[in-house]
Formats: sequence, C-alpha cells, structure tokens
Amino acid sequence: LTSKYNASYGLEFDSLALDFDQNFEYVGEKKIDFIYSNPAAYACMMVEFSIITVASMINLRKGYALERFAGVIFSRANSSFSTVESMRKARVEAVSISGLGAMELE
Repeated sequence: LTSKYNASYGLEFDSLALDFDQNFEYVGEKKIDFIYSNPAAYACMMVEFSIITVASMINLRKGYALERFAGVIFSRANSSFSTVESMRKARVEAVSISGLGAMELE
C-alpha cells in the first residue's frame, strides 16, 4: 500500500501494524496521524479521543455499492433461538466488548 501510493500519488507515510490495544494506546498518545479501524474500535475512540471520520469505505457486493451495513445472525440447528425476539435472554460471545462491531451495527 505505501509503495503503491507513495509512487503514484506522491504521498509519503509509514504503515504500522498494531494490535487491538495498541490502536487505543497510539491514538490516545497522538502517535499516529490517521487510522484504518473496525467500526467498534472507531466508535470507542471517537467518544474517548474525539477523533473524526475523514473517509469511509464503500462495500461492494457483486459490483453494487452497499448503502448500509449488513450482517447475519445465526444459531445452531438444535438451538431454542429461532427468532430475534427469542434471543433476548441469549448469552453472546466475543473477544471483548469493543470487539462486537457487527453486533453494535445490527
């Protein structure tokens, strides 16, 4: 990414591979100028550090731009959860609360 855009557009930047916690650390300590992040982490950092959106991705599906986020909620075949309403008492698993980006957008 950096070599392609540095050469074609005259942009110069370094790309850093950070883990989930490092994203928050680097943004909080103003060690980076911009981030490419998942929606949940962005929502948390927007509130905590007052960051703003500069650009957003347009998701394509079969050549068509999607105007909205879409996801799938599914359960095991033998589960008692068969409707969204029946899931009100469900337990949800995720790596962390801020790792629930898809759920936050549903």
